Amino acid sequence: MDLRLYTPTDRDACLALSDSIVAAAREDFVAFLDQPGEFYVAEHDGAVIACGGLDTRAQPPRLQWGMVHRDWQRKGVGRLLLLYRLRELSRTAPDAEFVALATTLAAQGFYEKLGFRVAATPREDGLVEMVKRLAVCA
Repeated sequence: MDLRLYTPTDRDACLALSDSIVAAAREDFVAFLDQPGEFYVAEHDGAVIACGGLDTRAQPPRLQWGMVHRDWQRKGVGRLLLLYRLRELSRTAPDAEFVALATTLAAQGFYEKLGFRVAATPREDGLVEMVKRLAVCA
């Protein structure tokens, strides 16, 4: 598996990935892909099997649009993509103390196992705001 920066040629594959998981948010994801910023894809045998990004301009920085193709879930791909993005965050925003994200209730447990905690009650759109401390000795 290879992890690399997103390119516009990945657009259709990322949209197909999104459609297989969260079709309701397609319009928001399409708008995001038009201006993705720091966005990464995971490829296996030439196929995009996961994608996710980060926004280091936000305070605290935010993980964005992390998703793994349904056939590749529960195989370590999501964890690898998350750790990759956290490593990139430490490189591009070394002074960040926290990272935040919004996720579905179904994915909340995944993030809790990796050290995130719920930061607020679920939003109107059903997403859960979560946060993780990056600095262990701050």
